[in-house]
Amino acid sequence: EELVNTWVLKFYLLAGLQSFREGRYQDFQQIRDIIQDCTFDTESELTPLESSLNVLDHLEKECIVSENCTAKIKNAIKEMAVLVCLKNAEFVKASDVLKRVFGNDPSLQKAREA
Repeated sequence: EELVNTWVLKFYLLAGLQSFREGRYQDFQQIRDIIQDCTFDTESELTPLESSLNVLDHLEKECIVSENCTAKIKNAIKEMAVLVCLKNAEFVKASDVLKRVFGNDPSLQKAREA
């Protein structure tokens, strides 16, 4: 069951991303509707990508999925949340996001000290 749920999660995430990138917004909306119970927090200071981490947390609770699968996805989302801020020259925001999403990561602590 865990393996199948992992495949399904990967499928929906990748299909949604591909639909969005290709401008197939109707397809994207249909995929979005499949996971409509998961909502993004638009009222907080979180970036949309940080908020998507909450969606993944919700999916983890609702479905049995491999931690390895979601850990890789979460890490990529965290990195992208920081990179988007940097790309938009929002350096203070990037710093805040970095602290929120990687705050206690020991590998980053070593990088900060260097």
